[in-house]
Amino acid sequence: MTEHLLIVDLEATCWGEKGRRIKERETIEIGAAVLESGSLREVASFQSLVRPIRNPTLSEYCRELTGLSQDQVDAASPFPAVLKQFHEWLGRFEISAWYSWGPFDARQLERDGTQHELRVHLPSRHIDLAERAANHFKSRRRIGLGQACEWLGISYPKSCHRALEDVRIASEVFRELQRLTTAAH
Repeated sequence: MTEHLLIVDLEATCWGEKGRRIKERETIEIGAAVLESGSLREVASFQSLVRPIRNPTLSEYCRELTGLSQDQVDAASPFPAVLKQFHEWLGRFEISAWYSWGPFDARQLERDGTQHELRVHLPSRHIDLAERAANHFKSRRRIGLGQACEWLGISYPKSCHRALEDVRIASEVFRELQRLTTAAH
């Protein structure tokens, strides 16, 4: 069986204010892409909206940031059902590692799993692509996906903050970083 890599991005409830605690966030969208480990070519993708339970009403800030409507998330399945679909989809692949842009996605999946008393089945090897990009550019600070795209000459659409779109952009950054690393050696 061919070895694959997984890139995941989540969108979560948000309020745009400092007073709200991160622990109150709930996933409202899961996006993922499976890449062949050698070519880094996308072979499959997953995208699903998730209906939040604790804070079911999206803030105006969240609706504007993601472009999602209240009706869209109201019509979505809750996290346990979406996680089951995600696991079924992912079960078709031999995944050696999973990647995300920053630590948020790993922490949010853990929070959602704990909230719903579910185990999220992902490889134990998680790689932070933002950290990898910061190391490549010798930046002491974490860099955003848009900044990495700018530095690498990759088009960064204004309509980000949708999970699958962000996964595909992160995949493109990952491929370019791999190419540059390989070329340097």
